[in-house]
Amino acid sequence: MLFTLEALQANEGDCLILHYGEAGDPRFIVIDGGPGDTYKSFLGPRLGALKDRWSPSRPLSIEMLMVSHIDRDHIDGVLDWTGKMIEGQGPACDINTLWHNSFDDLAGNDPNGLLAALAPGPEAVLPAGIELEPHTRLVLAGVKEGRTLRDNAKKLRLLVNTGFKRLVRAPERGRKTLKWGDGLELTVVCPRKDRLARLQQDWDKKLEELRQKRESAAGAALAEVEHQELIEAAAYLDRSVYNLASMVVLAEAGGRRMLLTGDGRGDDILDGLDNAGLLDNGKIHVDLLKVPHHGSDRNTKLEFFQQITADHYVISADGKHGNPESETLKWIFEARGQAPFTLWLTNREGKQELGPRLRAFVAAKRATHPHAKVRFREDDLPSLKVNLLEEVTY
Repeated sequence: MLFTLEALQANEGDCLILHYGEAGDPRFIVIDGGPGDTYKSFLGPRLGALKDRWSPSRPLSIEMLMVSHIDRDHIDGVLDWTGKMIEGQGPACDINTLWHNSFDDLAGNDPNGLLAALAPGPEAVLPAGIELEPHTRLVLAGVKEGRTLRDNAKKLRLLVNTGFKRLVRAPERGRKTLKWGDGLELTVVCPRKDRLARLQQDWDKKLEELRQKRESAAGAALAEVEHQELIEAAAYLDRSVYNLASMVVLAEAGGRRMLLTGDGRGDDILDGLDNAGLLDNGKIHVDLLKVPHHGSDRNTKLEFFQQITADHYVISADGKHGNPESETLKWIFEARGQAPFTLWLTNREGKQELGPRLRAFVAAKRATHPHAKVRFREDDLPSLKVNLLEEVTY
């Protein structure tokens, strides 16, 4: 039986393929598509190779396409893929379902004002002298990208969020585990229903405040209010939607467990695990942890890795934004102590002096943590594979 996580080269983003089922008849779930060029350079060719190997005379069956959240370093490659499918280009694939929580679903509103303002790009709508924070700009762009993906899904007639009435989310209490077939079970840990309900209420309140501002403005003052509305709404999105909305899923097969965290926030993940009854004395051990947010130290802290331990830690990052952060790596090693584990990294070289920093870190840890291993994606390979059961050799 197969249970393998393949992490494709996605630069600063995530692009994962979960392989499961029988070795002679594998099943595939694609999780996120990375940024910019990921589909053209890595995901598309990999899907083509899988089709040639397992489905040469018919479309390759993808059991699920899961988009953890609307961040562009997760969704852009998916947009490229589904766009090519609409045009009848690229490897022929049948996507059996899409799991994706668009902003419209999350907040319960159609943010037409934001989407219209974003038509030419965030920078085009702002008056001289007013700038958005870089991450806020990405948040706004992600709202638009999420809408585009939902439109692509309609054109392709994809089933959306199979197993859920609307949003892919965890219940307020207890857990919802879906038996996906071929020995795979999926438990949605985050986002939680009660947290998203509060998000919708807060967003409704925010929209009403902004509507009242527009009604009270007149003439030339109206344009400035509209620009201020965009900035305030963007800041709200940045603070609330991203951290709450990232999909976190526990995948189980053959007695092994993977925790797939997207860009989830550590405290939300732990709350979700506790809510689902998956913590034992406040802790859980999994076979594989996809480290949240590319190893950023803003999403986790030492206690997170002490409460969620693993035999394998996977980080997809290329040094952009400082990821993976040295502090995060230190926390993983400290949390595991002298227990054996393997750290898997998609890039040994990259931006912001990633290579020298990683080499210095690994050299310092060899003596103090002799049972720990660090493995990198080989430069001539498009991905790394972590096999929890039988080895994926194709």
